[in-house]
Amino acid sequence: MPDPLLDYRREFLKHTIRQEIDFSQTDQNRGVPPSPLEKPFAADARRLGLPPAGRWERIEMIDLATATAARTCTWPARPSERERAPWRRTTGS
Repeated sequence: MPDPLLDYRREFLKHTIRQEIDFSQTDQNRGVPPSPLEKPFAADARRLGLPPAGRWERIEMIDLATATAARTCTWPARPSERERAPWRRTTGS
């Protein structure tokens, strides 16, 4: 019995996309500018300023390599919480 998912995966592994798509007609090749990396914010949006360096209270100074090595990932147990916070990083203690 044919398995459509298996057939799809086989086609992907064959890498036949170059036979199906004319890459000379992609937006990038035609010179269409890429989408912005961020959405523009509204002119009347409330903006919060960051405190200047050296005035951070309750934040310890730590170098990047140490902070990266100490990070942990936490996933909420309930799916509803996962939808609200899909990826949350906390530093280890």
